[in-house]
Amino acid sequence: MSLKYHVPSSSDADRAPQLKASVMQLRVMRTKPNRPITDDEIAVVRAALERCAETPDAQQLLSTVSSLHVIDGCQCGCPSVDFERSSSERPRPIANGLGITPNGDR
Repeated sequence: MSLKYHVPSSSDADRAPQLKASVMQLRVMRTKPNRPITDDEIAVVRAALERCAETPDAQQLLSTVSSLHVIDGCQCGCPSVDFERSSSERPRPIANGLGITPNGDR
């Protein structure tokens, strides 16, 4: 995840009363990713489509997995990401499952 740091200026404090001018606060602003899907992500998406698909066209989607792009990530900081195949499609869930990593993380 790439991070940008922004230290509010006094003009920010004027626009946002909750910031006190005497206290410098540091905000972390996340930049949205825009990158091709990785090999590990391809494996996870394929496994999800094969094991816990929520769409009848899961088999047809398998052939398009390698062309996905990562366009967003979870706001909490976990490694969850959102994919996009084409900007003209409306987002929709295609699978729902719980995975366990080799070290036991979910």
